[in-house]
Amino acid sequence: PALYKLVSILRTLVPMLAQRFQIDIQGHESPMLAEYPPNGYFRRHIDGHAEASTAKRALTAVYYLNKSWTESKGGELRIHHRDKSFSDIIPQEDTLVLFLSRSVEHEVRISQNTRRAVTIWLKGECLEQGYNLQHKPVQKPGLILPTG
Repeated sequence: PALYKLVSILRTLVPMLAQRFQIDIQGHESPMLAEYPPNGYFRRHIDGHAEASTAKRALTAVYYLNKSWTESKGGELRIHHRDKSFSDIIPQEDTLVLFLSRSVEHEVRISQNTRRAVTIWLKGECLEQGYNLQHKPVQKPGLILPTG
């Protein structure tokens, strides 16, 4: 039931974001369920590379499955901004994070507990250069939209 809810939310949000960020969405990759063990992390990277199998990724959606997660447990998603600052997002249950796959550098910080997330990469053609990617994140309860 929770994944159906996630799909429903994405079906509503993605067209709005695609229009805002000038993305022609052309499908998605299969969802990935990731489980990071204690002391697990993922180094700084971007999700879409022009010369790789990830070249078609345009928008990344990460949905967290971690009950009762607190800041002391670590495991934050760190979004790196172009001005060298960053934003940390606590991987709390029912939080959905969406960002541009080809331009938003991010990493998963070391966690003290097992950390779980579902990631879906939406494929498409993106005209990112038409948008100022220096904006700070827009945050609402349960929804975070880092833009670069």
